[in-house]
Amino acid sequence: MIHIPTLSGSRFFRLLCLILCFALSQAASASSPSTENTGDRRTHTIRKGETLFRLTQIYHVSAQAICRANPGLSAENFPIGKEILIPTPAGAGAPVQGTQEKPLRVALLLPFGLDNPLPESSRMLEFYEGFLLALDTLKQRGYSVHLDVYDTGGEGTSLKPLLDKPELRQADLLIGGYHWGHIKQLSDFSRSHRIKMVLPFSSNDHFVESNPYLYMANTPQVYLYPSVLERFELYFADVHVFFLDTDQNKDDKRQLVSDFKDYFQREKITYETVAPGTTSTQLARRLKKRKVNLFFPVSGKKAVLEEWMPTLATLRKDVPNRGMQLFGYPEWQTYAGQFVLRFHALDTYIYSAFYTHPDFPSARRFNEKFRQWFHRNPAPGYPSYSMLGYDLALSFLLPEGAPEIPALQNGFEFAPLGGNNAGYVNRCVYFIHYSPDMEVIKTALQ
Repeated sequence: MIHIPTLSGSRFFRLLCLILCFALSQAASASSPSTENTGDRRTHTIRKGETLFRLTQIYHVSAQAICRANPGLSAENFPIGKEILIPTPAGAGAPVQGTQEKPLRVALLLPFGLDNPLPESSRMLEFYEGFLLALDTLKQRGYSVHLDVYDTGGEGTSLKPLLDKPELRQADLLIGGYHWGHIKQLSDFSRSHRIKMVLPFSSNDHFVESNPYLYMANTPQVYLYPSVLERFELYFADVHVFFLDTDQNKDDKRQLVSDFKDYFQREKITYETVAPGTTSTQLARRLKKRKVNLFFPVSGKKAVLEEWMPTLATLRKDVPNRGMQLFGYPEWQTYAGQFVLRFHALDTYIYSAFYTHPDFPSARRFNEKFRQWFHRNPAPGYPSYSMLGYDLALSFLLPEGAPEIPALQNGFEFAPLGGNNAGYVNRCVYFIHYSPDMEVIKTALQ
């Protein structure tokens, strides 16, 4: 059951209600997915050209589950001809009878802008629509949720009238908080009433440091760096690193670059800095013959990538037999369309807390269902707010022990921040590999 308290008679509120009514009618008439039940496990022999990600799409099982069932298997250690186990829990992918004693009570508190549309209104609406699609997925599996949706209004609005509502104290889970003042009010409420709270958008860890009930879904960059560093040599063995410098502002990645240099010194990985303006001919003379030459821009800004990409593309063409790779950043997703062919040519890896691709089968299915429900395409951009709403809802609302549903875009692996009164931070991070054979491979770093 889903309930939206009547807070406004505005046009935007009526739009929300229409979406809700349409969603419920779709959910009621949705047909159950048809999936063959093959027992607990099955085997698969790896064929030439297959990847770990491709198997996740074929069998609808996460990469983590496949690797757990096959110790030593990974995206990089994926030998042709090896017979592996594919875990398929009985009933996975098909509706199951829920075992809940009562529906989970969830409160979604976001700035929808019911009375006065806000700059963030469209993004909040899209997040909510993805959330509804996740509720339909849960419904097909026999699970129910009581959802109350509240408009928190613009920045500076007091949430006291909402927080005084008796039903909020009965919630099992609070999801929301967009503006700083609202996050503080919700976090204080969550802590005082001992209610689990999910912060979906903010990457400021101020409140999670003092609220043991708070879960921070949007990982701050500083928490991604250790995960990337810890697994660097698993993906980049025997490399020589070229830090590609710039005269432009490079403060955005200063800490990461410093951490990597410290790491390289400890692990005795050789590196050097390449000055801006260095030509491909000059750079070619510095390439190592017996190592992979890994190019590492010191900033994630588009202008810096544009500065170096022509040089790297020429180098790749002029020296085709030398091992080369490019290492990049989450924000490169937003301009991958401009550079995607060169990303593949340079065997590029980027790290990110989220990733999807419109050609991934799971993304195509989601986008088609979104169009069926809401008669439009999801808004373009990275990350997709509708997929974020979908992934977050399933991560927190799917009962423990239920068959796993792989994330579309955002993975969630929460770890304690540290300290007696601290909450939890999402530490999930992916490597996205643009391979020379034109595949895009998304691998969770475990």
